[in-house]
Amino acid sequence: MSVLEAPVLLELMPELAGILLSPEEFDAVEECDELYNYELVHGVLIVAPPPAVGERAPNDQLGHLLRSYKEQHPQGDALDLTLPEHLIRTPDSRRRADRVIWTGLGRLPGDDGLGKIATDNLSDHLVCVLQRRVVVPR
Repeated sequence: MSVLEAPVLLELMPELAGILLSPEEFDAVEECDELYNYELVHGVLIVAPPPAVGERAPNDQLGHLLRSYKEQHPQGDALDLTLPEHLIRTPDSRRRADRVIWTGLGRLPGDDGLGKIATDNLSDHLVCVLQRRVVVPR
């Protein structure tokens, strides 16, 4: 007689910070405490509070400056896309970047068919991932 193994359904919560997960286990999660952000860093679950105003405001300002550059600068077409709070997938990690910037493609980055920008293929020239701090010179 064979035994069927039922998949373990994991609900992410702050108390699980530091556990080991595979990228497949992390991607399969359907439930989480939405008051927190979750990342997988080299197989370790990282739990953090959402970004505070002091982090979001400069990131928003940076996004504004980048879009203004794209629209007004003669070489603004070099900036393909910039997005805030974007999930970056690597073979062993799932990182939430404060802001990602694609440049030099001459087109929008590849779409995964689900309305999400594909970042599995980093050869799509993801050139800049800004995390945790943004410094805007005045």
